[in-house]
Amino acid sequence: DLKRLTDTSFEISGKRTVYTNPRDGKIYHLLSEGKTDNGLAKIRILDAEGAFVKTVEVKPQKIVIIDDFVSQSPMSASASNQYIELSHGDLVHLVAKRTNPFANFETIDITRDKSRFPYLNLYEELASLQKRIDAGEEINFLSLSIARQFSKQNAKDSLKMINTDAVTAKTTDILNNNEVYEKFPLGLFARKNKGKIRIIQGAGNNGKNAINADLSYPDIEGVGALNPHTKKLAPFSASRNSLYTQHYEQGIF
Repeated sequence: DLKRLTDTSFEISGKRTVYTNPRDGKIYHLLSEGKTDNGLAKIRILDAEGAFVKTVEVKPQKIVIIDDFVSQSPMSASASNQYIELSHGDLVHLVAKRTNPFANFETIDITRDKSRFPYLNLYEELASLQKRIDAGEEINFLSLSIARQFSKQNAKDSLKMINTDAVTAKTTDILNNNEVYEKFPLGLFARKNKGKIRIIQGAGNNGKNAINADLSYPDIEGVGALNPHTKKLAPFSASRNSLYTQHYEQGIF
């Protein structure tokens, strides 16, 4: 166990993670032991000191990541002071697998056709996913990074989804209007699969004066970014209100 906890190789480190029990704050090390014949994930659980607790078998969660898996940009690897070429989707996938090495992941690229607005590809993929769900396929999480970001004023004037008197308020009378959901299929998808799929979407990268309009829908959870050094809100993180952004995680940069 000690060797597996201290091994820094990609193969070994990618098969472990750390879990904090939200009920009591206790920390546990989770080590992958492979899978059973019927597809269950075998997990060896150690306490914070590395002492064996128990081995469990759990059903792996299905996580679908919809992102840009084409456009690559240099990203600084600060520990080695080197740069690596990764797409945004590749980076999200890598972090997700490192956080939950026991899940089953599926990646979907929505920037494959550069001649089209990415949201058109997103709507097609959502329609395809819905057919699979209606046929009985189980999907537990949907991760989205693409965002319809607007200034606060434009969000109020253009979308009519945000209270015209206070940007911080969601309006249930508008959100319950079928025409609004049909105009923006992501909201319709979220409402139809409420209680079955948790939809997690980035808060946006345009800073304090921007809002990701998709997070106006109550069935979509927003995730903002914290500065990895100060642990305070990252300056680029948008949608700065708990009605839009319910979670904050350490940013990569």
